[in-house]
Amino acid sequence: MPGEQQPTTRSVLAALAKSRIVEVGREFGVVVPTAGTKDVQAAALADSGQLRLQDVLGALGRDELKAACRAHGLDDSGRARPALAARLLQAHGAGDSVPPPPIFAAHEIPRYAPSPGDIAQVRHRKYLALDVHAPPAEGHQTFLLTPEGPTT
Repeated sequence: MPGEQQPTTRSVLAALAKSRIVEVGREFGVVVPTAGTKDVQAAALADSGQLRLQDVLGALGRDELKAACRAHGLDDSGRARPALAARLLQAHGAGDSVPPPPIFAAHEIPRYAPSPGDIAQVRHRKYLALDVHAPPAEGHQTFLLTPEGPTT
């Protein structure tokens, strides 16, 4: 019955379609039988020892994560993949299930923020970064100056 079992790699995979389980297997270099039942496929992938629950969740799309949350009786609201994955990890009891801290601090810009001259992808569009300003407060976004104007 949904919601009564703790999420595992196998139970999350079982929430996917058979063809998607095979695709996930390919992504991780694991041969998954195409002719078996969905449970056999999920078991083959989960028992391969090639991937952890966190790896599987990182490979899934938003709708797949929502389906996995519903299959385990978890809240499936929201659009953010990291939040949905964090709910599954937390229900699993993973020690690293707490969402990571924000990557941008108030007055320092880590290297994974763009530098002037870099191409930055913002909201599915690419921009040339002319200048980058630190976020005004903890948890806020950087401010990116582009030829088209400011972008956050």
